[in-house]
Amino acid sequence: MVEGMNNSTLDFDFCDNYVYGKQNQVSFPSRGKRMKHILELVHSDVFGHVKVPSPSKSVYYVSFIDDFSRNTWIYFLKKKSEVFDRFKEFKALVENQTEKKIKVLRTDNGGEFCSKEFEEFCKKCGIARQKTTPYTPQQNGVAERMNKTLMERARSMLSGAGLGQEFWAEAVDTACYLVNRSPSSALEDKTPQEVWTGKKPSLSHLRVFGCDAYVHVPKEKRTKLDIKSEKCIFIGYKDGLKGYKLWNPVTQKVVYSQDVVFREVKDVIKHEFQPKELVKIEFELKEEESDSVAEEESEDEEPQTLAVRRSVRETRQTERYSPSAFCSNFALSVTDDDPRTVKEVVDSKDGKLWKEAMVDEMASLHKNEA
Repeated sequence: MVEGMNNSTLDFDFCDNYVYGKQNQVSFPSRGKRMKHILELVHSDVFGHVKVPSPSKSVYYVSFIDDFSRNTWIYFLKKKSEVFDRFKEFKALVENQTEKKIKVLRTDNGGEFCSKEFEEFCKKCGIARQKTTPYTPQQNGVAERMNKTLMERARSMLSGAGLGQEFWAEAVDTACYLVNRSPSSALEDKTPQEVWTGKKPSLSHLRVFGCDAYVHVPKEKRTKLDIKSEKCIFIGYKDGLKGYKLWNPVTQKVVYSQDVVFREVKDVIKHEFQPKELVKIEFELKEEESDSVAEEESEDEEPQTLAVRRSVRETRQTERYSPSAFCSNFALSVTDDDPRTVKEVVDSKDGKLWKEAMVDEMASLHKNEA
C-alpha cells in the first residue's frame, strides 16, 4: 500500500511495546461444564459489607452453591471471621442429608477462606481447594452471578413492599428461597430443589413479600375482650419450620407463626416507617370550663396540669384564646409564680409567650409520640 517498506527486515513475531499498550484480560467462557454429581463441586462467596445492619445486626452473608443442582444456601454474618464456622455447619448439614462428601470447594482468595485453620480443616476432610487468581472474579462466576441475582431481587422486593433497607437480609433470604424453587435453564427447566431432593417443590404456601399478615393471638396471652389478632408484616419463610416469618412493627420483633391471615393486594404495598405527619388540630377553651377547674382545685393541693378539651370539629376562634397546634393532647407544669388557670394565662402580660410555649410543648410531645 506504500513504498519504502521492506517487510523482510522487520520482525513482527512479537512486539513487547504492543503488549504494554494494548494487552487485555483473557476472555472467559460464558458457561463452564456442569458437574455430574451432587457435592462434586461447591461454589462459595461472601457478600458485604452492607452499610445498614439487618434486625439481627448482620452486615454480610456467605453463600454456598452446589454446582450440580445449583441449590443455594446462605448464612448471615456479623463479621467475616464467622465464615469458617458457617462452612462447617453447612458441610455437616448437606453431607448428612445426602450421605455424600464435598469433593471440591471453589472460592476467591479472601482472607476468610484462606486462614490457616480453614486450610487445615479442608486437608483433614479431603476437600480440594480451587481459588481464583487475583482480580479475576469471573473464575468464581457461579457464586458471583448468584450474588447479583439475589441482590437484584432483594432490591425489587424491598421497593415493592415499601420496607426500609434494614430488611435487606430478610429480602435476600426470601429471594434465595424462591430461586431454589424456580425453574432454571441450566437444569433443563427443573428447579434446584427437585434436582437436590428428587421431589418437585410445592408453591402453594407462597405469599407476597411485605404484605399485611394478621397473626392469631393464643387465648393464653389475651383476655376475653382483647382482640384475637396482631397486625404484622410478612418478611419470609424459614426452612424446617411450618410457619411464616413476620415482623411486628409495634414490638419491633420477629414472629414465627402458622396461624396467619394474609392481606395480599395487586397494587404496590407500602409500609411507612417515617414519623407520622403532623395534623393541624383546633382547640377550644371555654371560660366556664377554666372557672370550674379552678373551683375544683383543693386549697392544700397544688394543681399539676391544665385540662384541655379537643374539639373534633372546626370551631371559630374566640377572642380569648384559640391556638392552632400540632398534637392530640398536652400538659402544662405550673409553679407558685405561674398562672393557675387558662384565664390567668390568657390575661397575663406574658400571654403570647405562654401560647408559644404551649405550641412548642405540643410539638415535642407529638415528636416523641407521647
